[in-house]
Amino acid sequence: MVKRWLSFLLFCRIAFSETQVGVYPPDGIILLQRSKQVTLRWNLPRGQYRAEIWCNGIRTWLSYPQDPTLAVAVEPGQTYKWVLSQYSPRIRYQGSFTVASDLCFSADGQDGNPGRSGPGGTDGQPGRSGGKVEAELRRQPDGMHLFIQYQGRHCEYLFVEPGLRFKLSARGGNGGDGADGVSGYGQELARGRDGGGAGWGGYLVITTHDCPWRDFLDVDLSPGKPGVGGKGEPDYRAPDGHSGKAGQPGRVETHLGE
Repeated sequence: MVKRWLSFLLFCRIAFSETQVGVYPPDGIILLQRSKQVTLRWNLPRGQYRAEIWCNGIRTWLSYPQDPTLAVAVEPGQTYKWVLSQYSPRIRYQGSFTVASDLCFSADGQDGNPGRSGPGGTDGQPGRSGGKVEAELRRQPDGMHLFIQYQGRHCEYLFVEPGLRFKLSARGGNGGDGADGVSGYGQELARGRDGGGAGWGGYLVITTHDCPWRDFLDVDLSPGKPGVGGKGEPDYRAPDGHSGKAGQPGRVETHLGE
């Protein structure tokens, strides 16, 4: 009898692991939607479940649904953990999802610091170039998924509502302005300092499988703005600093997935 019971529990665990693909939202997903409601779904053996929803360490929902769906209120920018449990036999699912606050991902380059003013005045610092981003669009049974990799980060998004567009930005950073010249320290320190160069736009690699990427994505790979040269000290008739060098836009590389 004990052996039969252990075999039954093992069967339940195997069955549960095979049906996790029927759990919605998928674990760790970021939902792209305007609605403030998410309908949880699960493909598990029928029966009454205990459903708990947690946000920021606080339980926000407790329910005992008979049907394998549960509509819950959500707020943009929040991450939710949800737990399903059933006591006869005990079957448990634990997952999390995030509701996106903004429909965008940024890999913009950092702006350069402005030049330091005073007797030791300096040029503006150059802006950094936009980053390299890898993105993949893949349609799955629950909708269009967007996978993004950037500097070791791995994000998975799901387009929940039709007509939504997601912005990928890898703009170059702006150059810092040059410091103004100062009086009282001679002609050299009276001249304006040069502005920093503009950062270049980034590099985006997009892989698609069954859709044009422009139907879902807006891309901004524009360069930053060059820093403005500092003003020369008029008492010395000192020259103004030069503006920084202009940047160049980034590029998009596309691939068709198998």
